[in-house]
Amino acid sequence: MWAGLGMLGWFALTAAWSHHPVWEVPNWLGSLFYGPQHWRQGFYGGTLAGLAFHLFTCGVVGILFGCLVREAHNRLRVRLLGMVTGLSWCYLAYAWFWKRLLPPGGGAPPPWLLAAYLVFGVGLGCYPGRLRCAERHFLGETEPAQERTAEGAADPPVGPSGG
Repeated sequence: MWAGLGMLGWFALTAAWSHHPVWEVPNWLGSLFYGPQHWRQGFYGGTLAGLAFHLFTCGVVGILFGCLVREAHNRLRVRLLGMVTGLSWCYLAYAWFWKRLLPPGGGAPPPWLLAAYLVFGVGLGCYPGRLRCAERHFLGETEPAQERTAEGAADPPVGPSGG
């Protein structure tokens, strides 16, 4: 969900930067349910439907990603998998619904949409590290020995020379 919220932040930032309404993308998504004839500039009921649809789809993709990489320990690999997942979801979502919502253009998603899904993928890639941090915090688990020695909280392991 955090990755989906980050994506919404990217949508709002690019909309404000290009002098469009901040609610433009959620309104487009809401028009999937209410039809394009009900599309409006400001915040209205269709905006809530669009936000709900966006957060639901991001949540489903996030759950699937979390099941895929739940025990992964290589941060770089997980981040790259997150970015690949985000971009793959971008092309699937573009084929399913974005192509109908956006103004006619080329056969590929626009750069601002690719960047939004890349932000989503980076957010997904942060999941395993955040999960381990939350487990330590809420379950009272201690940090692994490797992390403690890197921070200087524990003595280094004793070698064969006894020193």
